[in-house]
Amino acid sequence: MAFIGEAALFKLLDVLLAKSIDAALNFVADHKQLYEQLKEWKSIFPDIKAVLNHAEEKQIKEDGVKSWLEDLQDLAYDADDILDEFAYEQLRLKLHTTQAQVQASTSKVRKLLPTCCTGGDFTPSSSLFKNAMIPKIKEITARLNSLSTRRSSLGLSEILPKVESSDRKKKARLQPTSLMDGAVEYVGRDNEKREMIDLLKTNNSDEVSVLSIVGMGGMGKTTLAQLVYNDASIKEFFDDRAWHALRARNFDGHLQFKQVGENIVRRCNGLPLAAKAIGSFLRTTKTLDEWERIYESEIWDLPENQCGIIPALRLSYHHLPSHLKRCFAYCSIFPKDYEFKEEERILLWRAEGFLQQKAKHLIKDIGKQYFQDLVSRSFFQISSKEKSRFVMHDLMHDLAQLVAGNICCRLEDNKQQLVSHRSRYSSLEQSSLLG
Repeated sequence: MAFIGEAALFKLLDVLLAKSIDAALNFVADHKQLYEQLKEWKSIFPDIKAVLNHAEEKQIKEDGVKSWLEDLQDLAYDADDILDEFAYEQLRLKLHTTQAQVQASTSKVRKLLPTCCTGGDFTPSSSLFKNAMIPKIKEITARLNSLSTRRSSLGLSEILPKVESSDRKKKARLQPTSLMDGAVEYVGRDNEKREMIDLLKTNNSDEVSVLSIVGMGGMGKTTLAQLVYNDASIKEFFDDRAWHALRARNFDGHLQFKQVGENIVRRCNGLPLAAKAIGSFLRTTKTLDEWERIYESEIWDLPENQCGIIPALRLSYHHLPSHLKRCFAYCSIFPKDYEFKEEERILLWRAEGFLQQKAKHLIKDIGKQYFQDLVSRSFFQISSKEKSRFVMHDLMHDLAQLVAGNICCRLEDNKQQLVSHRSRYSSLEQSSLLG
């Protein structure tokens, strides 16, 4: 079951509102009908953009909101295509005018012709183009108005900052203690726990040793490690122990985060990838309200079989900045276990227009920052085969496919697949070369 992320929509609407619509408005200033239609676009899009965060949260439980987001996504891409047509026509006319001026400068005959015949926005071809665009513009306007009406009926509104009450904070701190205190039920692994403890305590080497716990995601490797970590005999045997956040060894310097932090760990349910991803986010978040909001998110309560994605991973994606969400979702067009280099991924993002240009920052440096941000949050990880390459964990790849929905399509040459009319990005995976 796919869910639409607001990331691609948010950025696409930004582009439409920032430059594309204004450029088209200037181009059709002499055409009253088109000008009024585009002005209506510009007035409605900001209201829709303001409710995207709310819509992304509500779609989890409400199919009507999910359908609304899918229709909005289609409309945004269609509107972008139409505005591209206006931009192309402007460039074509500019080139035509330039060519006409060059010819006129070398031809006495051309100098005698009226300006309207040698280029400009008032050429017969320009007029024909604008008239031909009227039905397309009207169709988008009708869909836009329909979405605006449906938005109200679905109860979508702009999410405003919440004023946290002391009662809610108190409730969060009264939750049961977590894995850090050893207060967890873990059945059927007593033998493995005892074996690990024995190995750790019987190691007489002066060198640092590493004891690895290997297994598929969700098997409880982290929970087992925590049980060993909290065992009384281990506490007595070792002078120092270290443990998942806040760039610190423990909560001693951040006591206000201790209770809610331990509760978040418990909600990760022993999955190391989820704990690492959320921990990477929390270590840069220094407000207690934000930690409590993470802990109380409804996403934790989603049944995993509803979408096949562990809630903790969905939550880590949900709190990514919009520009990183878009870049991450795009990566679903690659197959699982595909190893890639940083430069390769950045070039693709750049080609798709995903990188936000900033003053005094080179576009390649912006791409590097995006990439490293995703690495630091565990959405990408260094390949075990070659340190210069990266790979997405299978669970992260599943997450990317979920949030991308039908927008990204990956085709395999040995399978018959239907391409959705909603698809905008695609890749073809060939298992062998054709002879």
